[in-house]
Amino acid sequence: MGDIFGRSVVPVGGVYSSDTAKMTVSGAAGTGAGALVQNVEATYTQAVNQIFELGSNAVYMNLGRAVGQLTVGKILSNQSFDAALFESCAGGGTVVISASSGCYGEGTSTYNTKTMTGVFVTQYGVTMTTQDLLIRENLQATFVAMTGGI
Repeated sequence: MGDIFGRSVVPVGGVYSSDTAKMTVSGAAGTGAGALVQNVEATYTQAVNQIFELGSNAVYMNLGRAVGQLTVGKILSNQSFDAALFESCAGGGTVVISASSGCYGEGTSTYNTKTMTGVFVTQYGVTMTTQDLLIRENLQATFVAMTGGI
């Protein structure tokens, strides 16, 4: 049976909300919640070099090392970034981003958790605007590995 436009009725496959999304830094209590993090972006890149040989149409794939970049923006509050992210000689920190299915803050199951390890801050900045009188912190970091499902 179709809808009023003659199209197939599509079933709802699931309901997801960002109500339960969270970020923790180095497992420190309170660093994720209450830190007023506004945005997080992580990219994990693997270099791939194509190698060709004379007299053949074959392509050989040479895989390079993977490297990650992390950008975090937050509003200045009494919760700061974990010191482990700034102490490169200590091995860096760990950042975990996760969300759960469900709505209204009642997650039924965690899905698609990403864990970034060996996180080192490479750039730190502070910005203030007169319009809203908020002081914003931002950092850019590099990390050595990202784990979690895709």
